[in-house]
Amino acid sequence: MDTVVLDKYKVSFLTKRLNGKLVKDMASLNECFDQFITDYRGRNEAITLQNAVLKVISGAEEKAIGISPTLLTAEITLEATNIYEDPEYDSSSIPSFSIPTTDFKSILEAWIEYLK
Repeated sequence: MDTVVLDKYKVSFLTKRLNGKLVKDMASLNECFDQFITDYRGRNEAITLQNAVLKVISGAEEKAIGISPTLLTAEITLEATNIYEDPEYDSSSIPSFSIPTTDFKSILEAWIEYLK
């Protein structure tokens, strides 16, 4: 776990009660980013997202698009992962949050580890 990256974005993982059930959650500098990551509460779904990130980082894919269950969208490129609140974003849209893809990968890996 890359604690330097987690500290940089003030990431913390927690368990909270939601509708009478305990759920795992994340808090960071940006609520849209938190929601996007925690939308992948299922470990298998988070690993699927991780595999898409790894394909971009390895050069096997130029770009990956992830649309979460709450319809937040991540556009993942080698340089950056941009989170949009609208799945119908276009080139003129301003992301709600942008993070270097290597940092996104580190946080996603920590999230997957937390989900164990």
